[in-house]
Amino acid sequence: MRRWAFVFLIIALVAAVFGFTDVAAASADIAKIIFAIFLVIFLGALTLGVMAARRIQNAVVAFSRAGARSPSSTRPCRAESGSSTACRRRSPRS
Repeated sequence: MRRWAFVFLIIALVAAVFGFTDVAAASADIAKIIFAIFLVIFLGALTLGVMAARRIQNAVVAFSRAGARSPSSTRPCRAESGSSTACRRRSPRS
């Protein structure tokens, strides 16, 4: 779409150089309209992309705070030293 805006801009400039003022004005108006549509679509896509990135980041943070445990942490404690401190579980993160 941006490409078409530039094409109509070039047509408008060429028509203005050769003195075709009606064609130049019409092409310039079309170029402005197409560029405005492109700008609106671009800003909408940018906004949606930022919102999606934030949701993904929040989901990752929530998952990491939930205390995702590795398979090794579900095994029973086998302290070979006989001390009771070796088998204590970590407190959940706040």
